[in-house]
Amino acid sequence: MIDKISRTSGRFMAFFLDMAIALNLYSVGHSLGLFHAPLERLSTFFIGVYVPFGDFFPFLIMILGTTWLFRLITTLYFGVSLSQMFMGIKSNGSFHGNRFKGALRTLAEIPSIILFPLLDLPLVLNKRTFKEFISGSKLEQKKGVLVRSMAFLPSFIILVSLASFWEIPFSPSIETKFGLISPEPNLDSKLKTKRYVSNNWSFETRSFLNENKYLLIPSYQIKKKGNKNRFIPELVIYDKKGKQVASMRPQRKVPLMQMMSEVKKYNPLFTIFYPQIGKELSSGKRYSKVDYSFKNQKYYGFGPGLKEEIILYVQNALELYPKRPLTYVLSNGPFFKSSLTFRKEILNHFDIWVKQVKMKRLGDMTFLVGSTPRDKNIFGQKGVSESFIGLGTGKGQNIHFNWPNSTSFKKEFLTSFFSYAKWYVEFNNIFEFPREISAFSPFTILDYYVNDETNLSQKELLQSYVIKSFSTLTKEALLLEDHLYQDVLVEAMDRLIYVARLKNNIKNNYFPASFLNELKGLKYSLEVNNLAAN
Repeated sequence: MIDKISRTSGRFMAFFLDMAIALNLYSVGHSLGLFHAPLERLSTFFIGVYVPFGDFFPFLIMILGTTWLFRLITTLYFGVSLSQMFMGIKSNGSFHGNRFKGALRTLAEIPSIILFPLLDLPLVLNKRTFKEFISGSKLEQKKGVLVRSMAFLPSFIILVSLASFWEIPFSPSIETKFGLISPEPNLDSKLKTKRYVSNNWSFETRSFLNENKYLLIPSYQIKKKGNKNRFIPELVIYDKKGKQVASMRPQRKVPLMQMMSEVKKYNPLFTIFYPQIGKELSSGKRYSKVDYSFKNQKYYGFGPGLKEEIILYVQNALELYPKRPLTYVLSNGPFFKSSLTFRKEILNHFDIWVKQVKMKRLGDMTFLVGSTPRDKNIFGQKGVSESFIGLGTGKGQNIHFNWPNSTSFKKEFLTSFFSYAKWYVEFNNIFEFPREISAFSPFTILDYYVNDETNLSQKELLQSYVIKSFSTLTKEALLLEDHLYQDVLVEAMDRLIYVARLKNNIKNNYFPASFLNELKGLKYSLEVNNLAAN
């Protein structure tokens, strides 16, 4: 009886091993784009036909189809399928007869796939199966099936885990530069600093930026979303001495922990290699939720151990392409799909042409930085675009920078402005409207310029600050006869005026005519000067 059950289990194990091999073949074909069209047609069909787990059926059909084709081809070559041969199963006919009858037997598997466990039960009674009866063949089991069965489970696990490995060579190649991350600096109490806060960027910092060299100019990007206009704050950074321009703007936050929660299921060993992340994910926090209340927060952000694990996981996922698979397996286990899926998801938050990723600390947060070279970056200058994604909170801050081709510009600005930054990424409206105009900054303009929650006196105070700031900058630009400086100011004021007009269309007289006329006058003085110079 045990021998009969062993013969039956040998057939089952051979089928599942063939399926595991077919899964690898499907993975290679899918990476090459060979299965996209049939998979899309199947998905379209199941959208129109309601069945339980309809999203899974197209994939299942493709895998079963690949398994059947693999078994047919290997049976034509060996007389039995590759895994049947591995499990010691052989056919008892002639060379050509085995292959012809084997092909018929494999063809008979198509209608019997659903019922194949029942149709193989005659094996227990030492009878031929339905497929053998139809094809006129008979399969025999060699001795030693129990020994071969011991090799089944590790072979099956390795083959299934390898299936996602074949996506690696077809993944986009990204240069990684993950060296040592600089430690959080200690603030020198004698250093003269200026405090900046921002609700849009969710930070406060004590900057020691050289304001005689660098200017911070508020501006906007306007994007159309359906019938609505979206006002994206943008800070333009102008280097008066080097006559170079950079910019920074906030982007949609990256749901890091939600992404990790979704890919964790692909790696059964995830919590062994990343216990802190596993503990955080099992805590029940809903990271898909938008924001938490900042009031009465006794604790904010992640502990150092969890931050280190997040950084390590992100680094391992992004280095998977150039790394030797064995190195990855030793630090993550033999399951590649988790890291490959996460890698794809996080790269989607960067520019499509990103060429390099690295880590950089800005204040109390470590950021993942993706860099893309640009022929025309900002104001026609050749440079680099970079996106900074924060790795210390459930939702990662996402800041987009445009830099000129000047390493010193970027390094000096980031160091002097962000070295002492504190980030409050998961909270909205942390900082209240400044009570005194001396506490205003370009970030204040971008936080409150189109904010509906400001009262009349606050709007008037902010608008007077806008006029005062641009008046000072306009006078300086004319005095220096710096035409790039003047162009930067003209574009910034032009966008502020345009945003004000769009806002007035939504909310009548939000910006008074007197404010718009003063801003237009400053802009006009620069345009007239540029025309005269040309």
